[in-house]
Amino acid sequence: MIPQIPKMSAREEERESETASLEGDYETEEEEGLVGEVTSFHYSQLVDRLFSGYRGQIQQFEEYVGSLECPELLGHLENPDQETPVLIASWVESAFGTVEEPASVEGAGVRSLGGAEKMRSLAAHFYAIDQGYGNRRFKEKADRSWSGNPALSDFVEEYVKTLTRRKMQAGEKSSVKAITSQKIRELYEYNSRILLSTRPATLPRSTDGIRIWGGVRQRMMMSLIYAIAFLCLLRIDEVAQIEVKHLRRHELPDGRPRIELTLDYRKTHQPRGIQPFFFYPNRIEPWLDVPTLLDSWLQISGIQDGFLFRAFIAGSDGIDLAENRKLSPGLFLLNFRHNLVDISEEPFLYGNHSFRRGGAQFFYVERKWDIPTLCDWGGWSPAYSADVIFRYLAGLKEEHRLNPHAASAVCPSCGSSAR
Repeated sequence: MIPQIPKMSAREEERESETASLEGDYETEEEEGLVGEVTSFHYSQLVDRLFSGYRGQIQQFEEYVGSLECPELLGHLENPDQETPVLIASWVESAFGTVEEPASVEGAGVRSLGGAEKMRSLAAHFYAIDQGYGNRRFKEKADRSWSGNPALSDFVEEYVKTLTRRKMQAGEKSSVKAITSQKIRELYEYNSRILLSTRPATLPRSTDGIRIWGGVRQRMMMSLIYAIAFLCLLRIDEVAQIEVKHLRRHELPDGRPRIELTLDYRKTHQPRGIQPFFFYPNRIEPWLDVPTLLDSWLQISGIQDGFLFRAFIAGSDGIDLAENRKLSPGLFLLNFRHNLVDISEEPFLYGNHSFRRGGAQFFYVERKWDIPTLCDWGGWSPAYSADVIFRYLAGLKEEHRLNPHAASAVCPSCGSSAR
């Protein structure tokens, strides 16, 4: 039985929302970074292509350590200890460069703000898979030895954040690719093909022993997050804070449900307070049908209160209902990128902000919303300068845009082309 979302009384229906705008510290997208299981079967199969010459770059890492002309350092590389994270950070800086100095490795080709994180990911994969150290946080044990993955140490994580911050202060721009409705559809259709078992179970392993990243329940949760973040132009840290109490169910005249979502936190200033979002059934675009996705998620997860989106038990397709541990933005990003690999999409082009940016482009281009309406929906203050909004609307240049024979997007509602 699907738990009922609390309904508003008639008095509540008539009362205008007076929720004040709340400002809070932004929970960084890198929280927990690549913590979790870097173990997707597809991730392993495609890693060489997706990591743009993985083996060659790892060889550069080994050659960099060797170039320091200190034989003792090779021991830290092969047997990780407190010096290994320093070596990883030093390698990243040698290829990425600092604000004051260019990169010292000629032809490294790592210049974007995502480059440092990508190098860290390469090192994390190297130690997790090739060296067999897994994906646990790197920490010192009671006997003074070290365990875990050195690329997932606090030192390396903080270093990459600091380096990125310095680059941004120097004027470099950070950008992620906007997710599109079509990509969300592909993710939804892929996730829907996963077979459902009636009870949460341990995730299966592929023929080479690598555990699949997520089962049907986790994928169902991800599809709901995609739809809500995309349609409401939300940041993932805002989505992660949604609780069951923030949702209300209304019944339409034809008996179908309408879902109301009222947040108690948004990062950007809200001129009229935080206004509720209303979701209607959408049989034409089921990947954006929040009421149906929500009912399915509540039914299969058993969640009746607390956080709507939970962290899953490691290696399982189930959650601990008693723990009420919300999904972190970092863990969402890891699973999102695994899901992108499922559909053979380059994962590192996307980030947690892809949904807010993609949703803005969707409403402006496909739904033909005007700028004031878009600003109001996205929660942008009138004090925001125009260039802030247009940065959301500006997409990557596509090589086929001037090709008269290229296929164009077709509206799923009316069947018309964008051309």
